[in-house]
Amino acid sequence: MKKISASRKSRAVLIGLLHRQNRTKQGRRADRKCKGQAKSQDHEEGWLDGLVEKGLNAQIVRRRSVDIYLPTKMNFSDRYDETILYITAIRKLAKAFSSPHTLYRIGHVHFDDLQQISTSAALVLTAELSLWQDQLPGNLTPRLETWNPEILTRFRELGFFDLFGHGKLNLPCNGEDAQIKIVKYVKGSCQNKSHGLKSKMLDIVGREKIEKWPMLSGGLDEAITNVGHHAYPEGHPIADHDKNWYLTGAFDTETNEMKVVFYDQGVGIPGSLPASKYWEKITKLLSEWDIPLAQRLHHSTLIKGAMEHSRTRTDNENRGKGLQDLLEFVKERGAGYLSILSGHGLCKYSIENGKERTKTEHFSSPVLGTLIIWKVTLGSRPKV
Repeated sequence: MKKISASRKSRAVLIGLLHRQNRTKQGRRADRKCKGQAKSQDHEEGWLDGLVEKGLNAQIVRRRSVDIYLPTKMNFSDRYDETILYITAIRKLAKAFSSPHTLYRIGHVHFDDLQQISTSAALVLTAELSLWQDQLPGNLTPRLETWNPEILTRFRELGFFDLFGHGKLNLPCNGEDAQIKIVKYVKGSCQNKSHGLKSKMLDIVGREKIEKWPMLSGGLDEAITNVGHHAYPEGHPIADHDKNWYLTGAFDTETNEMKVVFYDQGVGIPGSLPASKYWEKITKLLSEWDIPLAQRLHHSTLIKGAMEHSRTRTDNENRGKGLQDLLEFVKERGAGYLSILSGHGLCKYSIENGKERTKTEHFSSPVLGTLIIWKVTLGSRPKV
């Protein structure tokens, strides 16, 4: 047998030591991968723990499955922080199904304790659960036994249960005498921009026509068009089939208040403006306002600029003025408001008793997209 040289023997000993100490190239690569996954899991555990500390009612029921228990009230007026807390948790956990390396995934959303929900909150919640359902078609079925009857009726009118297929569910037919009538929500994509809201609103309002409807319709059409141009820019992490918008309407038979709600899950107005051709004009406008320099880039300030000048529209002169059309509709009615929530900001234009007011607000927790809430008081109902 050939004798091994001293240098070769030393090399073999060295290689053995490196393998035992995990210092080879393969070992270091595997170690980095493990550390990266551990860091990702620590980050995920951190954000979930953070939401729980803020008040999220959630429970890990299986190894990776998280159940969420909705609060008693959900709206974006006096319950914003609590409502967006649950919306954020659902979005993050639902997206986990598209990533095999995430630690937690959403298991079930419990509606047992929910007693009140606004039309806008109901639409946003439906949109987020629709995003979840699209990843697991046919696998989700709500448990209706413990739902509040009024909540069940509201979501039935909204069309929420269409996500799951009526064949699986035993839905009640009550709700014909409800004070608030809700239009079945419309889900569209960047390619599909039709909504047919007018006929649906007329069905619940009970009028032959709604004055100045073309102005409202133009504003809504513009908002939908902007989804394709701004909400989901190239490079946005959401898949093409998930680049959707959602629309609904409601009418209060007692107060004659008509509401329209629009929502998309894109980058938001503050996120889209810097990349738009209007950014230079917006920054020039902000420099002319009597506000501190540090506040000029606040999301609420940027939204206010977009509302006042419709900066999110393209240069096509044949198209409407979008947000300005919605504002003008409110002014024509003399009572109502237009609220836009996007990112960390809110801008709300309202008119009451002939007095106009514009309010801005900053949120610590962001809206995951853009939410437009438009509401007006119609004239007295015609006598029969």
